[in-house]
Amino acid sequence: MDTTMRTGKKHIVFSRMIALGLAMTMMAVSTPAVAAELKQILSQHGIQAIEPEVAASDFKLPTLQGSEIQLSDTAGRWVLLTFFATWCGPCMHEMPSLQTFHETHHQQGVDLLAVSTDSSAAPVRTMARKMGITFPILMDSDGAIAQSYKASSIPVSYLVSPEGKLVGIARGARDWSKMQRLVDTL
Repeated sequence: MDTTMRTGKKHIVFSRMIALGLAMTMMAVSTPAVAAELKQILSQHGIQAIEPEVAASDFKLPTLQGSEIQLSDTAGRWVLLTFFATWCGPCMHEMPSLQTFHETHHQQGVDLLAVSTDSSAAPVRTMARKMGITFPILMDSDGAIAQSYKASSIPVSYLVSPEGKLVGIARGARDWSKMQRLVDTL
């Protein structure tokens, strides 16, 4: 058997192992006891549970660096999806805590995607540089994605499960740096 065949079979076996692990994780997360605990923890952090959970609308948006990110690229990980604008005072107030959230929880399997509704990237770049923002900022200059998520008032954040379901919504600014118990539950 040549090396290509062995490597291909190993890749298939490894891929199946990952899929099985994700399936087992999804079953564990969806148990009633875990769902009830998650709902309680969400409430304690001022996040409203979305019931029934609904599929998050997939989208692809450009980043400030010129690449593109698609929400479905984060499958298998929890995502905090937040909509903001640089002209929004409460949005700017919560940015440092979002940065802390990203630094603290990214390695724990929670991604942060910030979607700017600014019409131009220039003020967003300036803000990100001044505040030392390292999490991905996506540009929704025409507001189409914000509209599809009904993000009519900002800031608004959604918690997206590894299965791509919207499980929670947080309207208004908050201190995202104090979410360890929530992340532990996830």
